[in-house]
Amino acid sequence: MSRRDLTTVIQQMLVHIPEDARCIRGDFSSILTSIPYSPPEDWQFCWQRTQEALESEIGLIPSKDWHYQIISIWSMQTIESLKEQVEEIKKEAKG
Repeated sequence: MSRRDLTTVIQQMLVHIPEDARCIRGDFSSILTSIPYSPPEDWQFCWQRTQEALESEIGLIPSKDWHYQIISIWSMQTIESLKEQVEEIKKEAKG
């Protein structure tokens, strides 16, 4: 499996993030700015920062369509698969 380019991943996600989601857009902009100046040994940190931004914005359960779209890009899973997983989590939480 080839290595994914974080710049491309973030740019693909930004297409689906609404303008009023300023926090995650700002986080992603900061990460995009830092990537070209990061040595290869720090690239994992950039991926981690991206994951933290996603978790901060979305939490454990996506609540909006665009959440599913960007998680799909991030995880390389289909939106349908993600929705099925969320439904399973909700069922388990209800007991």
